[in-house]
Amino acid sequence: MTNLKFISSLLWLCTVNFVLAQSVTTIKGTVKDNKNFTNISISKMGGKATKLASSLIDAQGNFSMSFNVEKTCFHRLELNNKIYQLLVISPGENINIIFSLNDFQNSMQISGSPESELIVETQKILNGFKKRTDSLDVIYKNHVTSSNIDSLRYELSLKAQQIEIERINFIHDFIVKHNNSLAGLIFIEQLNIDQYLNTYSILDKGLFEKYPDDDYVVSFHYKENSNW
Repeated sequence: MTNLKFISSLLWLCTVNFVLAQSVTTIKGTVKDNKNFTNISISKMGGKATKLASSLIDAQGNFSMSFNVEKTCFHRLELNNKIYQLLVISPGENINIIFSLNDFQNSMQISGSPESELIVETQKILNGFKKRTDSLDVIYKNHVTSSNIDSLRYELSLKAQQIEIERINFIHDFIVKHNNSLAGLIFIEQLNIDQYLNTYSILDKGLFEKYPDDDYVVSFHYKENSNW
């Protein structure tokens, strides 16, 4: 009987150690063209935001952090409490990040965390729509004359409207395709709820089924259902 108890206890300890090992997440990366930033940290977001780990950034811009993640949820990567990036991290992920401070979001390359990759790549696409819209202002300033001011404004206005339609359609399609991804919460509010009520409903259903205990999902669920 004593041996059985010993074996049982040993198995329990092995199981606990295995689970703990599975929950340890690492983030390693490099900050290119780093001059003034010395520290990077990661925090768990939610009703009780908690800083999980921090790391010094060495002379080559390298950093490394390890921390426990109990379940998939939002995290905040932050440099010197000034620049930050939202990530969705799951237990046991080994994440690699490289970015440039000169173009933080668009330069970011991330691997090892599928949900975080989805956020970063979607940000880049949406930033691309903004760049296209901003380029219209440059065209106007470089080409406007007293004789074409009305026609040029009209032409560029049509182009701006078309870019906005493409942007909204992209967000809608993204939400529908990734309706059970926490990434959807970052982008959904760019859609007018009165016009895209069904899209909100699709995201709410997908997320609440998968993450019924997540603070942000619960808040979104009850907030949006109060509007429906």
